[in-house]
Amino acid sequence: MLIPRDRPLRRDQITPHRDMLKRYPWGNLKEDRMTIGVGILCQNAVVIASDTQIGDSDLKTGQFKLASTSKFGIGGDRSDLVVAGASNNLRYLKHLQGKIVKMMHPRNQSILAPRLEDLEKQVSDYLGAFYLDHVQPFSTWPDKPDVSLLIGYSQGNVAKLWSSDKNVLTEHESFAAVGSGEMFALLLLNRLFYLMFPMDLKTAVLLAAYVVFQVKQHVYGCGKDTDIRCVGTDRPVFLTRKQTRALDTIFEEITKTESELIGHILGSAREPAPKQILRRAEKFRSRLSKVPIHFSKSINSESSQT
Repeated sequence: MLIPRDRPLRRDQITPHRDMLKRYPWGNLKEDRMTIGVGILCQNAVVIASDTQIGDSDLKTGQFKLASTSKFGIGGDRSDLVVAGASNNLRYLKHLQGKIVKMMHPRNQSILAPRLEDLEKQVSDYLGAFYLDHVQPFSTWPDKPDVSLLIGYSQGNVAKLWSSDKNVLTEHESFAAVGSGEMFALLLLNRLFYLMFPMDLKTAVLLAAYVVFQVKQHVYGCGKDTDIRCVGTDRPVFLTRKQTRALDTIFEEITKTESELIGHILGSAREPAPKQILRRAEKFRSRLSKVPIHFSKSINSESSQT
């Protein structure tokens, strides 16, 4: 219908697009809070593992979710940092990861990395300011932004593991998890961690990879590949995607054998016999022992990787 310009519009003739009513284009920035991050402390080292899936209910893809850097600290000790996280807004997570990585490389170009207690205070203070400036203004929105972090930091022979919930930073003495798969991961870690304690670095890496695999199998929004970083060794340790995919294949076979074992114990299945299961278990151990853990050559003492 053509309406003369010299005549005012009636209310029923005005049909604004719904996007015009938004003060902030939040719908274009929202992602599902889908991820799993797992951290394990062992022998003065920290293992951080994460899945790579991002997206929403209609679209998903894979993306690297870990940020890490290294620098020499007090007395020439090497300091290593790795940051994982979960958020319903990937830009918020990347911003926080970048800011924490930059805390290792201040503008004054200090040759020393921050001490453990100094880094903890810097991160805690910045989280408070970040939520005040970037989250609180949207607190009334139905899909308000939220970020949870998992931070591993080592200096000399001391390693620390922290996680954040809202603007609260908490130190952990054993393990932690963040993301939509947090509860499932903690159930597994509570059941398995103390059976293996004390554990060496490789056992911690395998446990972190196994927990992430199980979460990817059972929790909506977690999936794709697994990325793993370890700090607290002579040099940062990482697993390649080829290695983690090989581990996932073994873990899938282990899960099937576990189901068969439970079925045999409960009497719902007669096969396979326990001896066959034991032989499989030894083969799994042998295959896992052959998965090498490489020392990273991509992280230099004065460079960062995101």
